[in-house]
Amino acid sequence: MRLRLSCSESVLKRFVPACLLFVLALGGCQKAHTSAESGPYAGLASAIAVWHRDIETQPACGIKPAKGHACQNFNIECKVSLDLEPGKAGETARLVAAMSWDEWNVRRADYDSASGGAIFTRTNGIWARTDINGPINLATCATS
Repeated sequence: MRLRLSCSESVLKRFVPACLLFVLALGGCQKAHTSAESGPYAGLASAIAVWHRDIETQPACGIKPAKGHACQNFNIECKVSLDLEPGKAGETARLVAAMSWDEWNVRRADYDSASGGAIFTRTNGIWARTDINGPINLATCATS
């Protein structure tokens, strides 16, 4: 019986490392993970963060309750890619985005829902934002 156990141990000692090498080799064949920060949308997260900070500096977000923030719960509700504008040299991406947040209402002493939209355009690697004046559908990013 001891001989059989030794034989099994010997097989296992060769089999387990061979399996590990095989699994590691297959892992190297996986397609590299691409993040949203590569390609035509590289830097978009930073541009949206600037938009968020700009909203926080508006007068509506300046009046704070005794305990809390004047504006809170910022959420990007939608992002929709737009066609590139013809004749715009260096333009590589264009999209519309909508953001929602809660804004402190002094009269009611409670938060009201607020939202806004913007068109982001990436030209020569630099993002520019044009705020949308007017309503925006938070589910589809459609503007009126």
